[in-house]
Amino acid sequence: MSSMYQVTIYDGDKCLKFQCNADQTILEAAEDANIELEHSCGVGVCSDCAVRLLGGKVRLQDGHVAGDECLNKGLVLLCVSSPLSNLTLRIDSSNEIDNIYSSGV
Repeated sequence: MSSMYQVTIYDGDKCLKFQCNADQTILEAAEDANIELEHSCGVGVCSDCAVRLLGGKVRLQDGHVAGDECLNKGLVLLCVSSPLSNLTLRIDSSNEIDNIYSSGV
């Protein structure tokens, strides 16, 4: 049986909370909770699902493409990341993510 963690995502003035098993991606858990989050490729390439990591730790799934580089810049790709603890995340403006992503990720 895998561990269950609380995920909190701040999106402007909204605060989204849901549970996530350690063996599923954060995006899968959000979808299970009927929470729609922006995403596209599902394999850690496009950065559409990138969010800012404010607190907690994640594990990157096997086969990701840019997850390590994003994590080094304080970003989490929801489609390839699983929680190792309770998480606090923030959806940044797409311009901020694009600037970080295009500057070497």
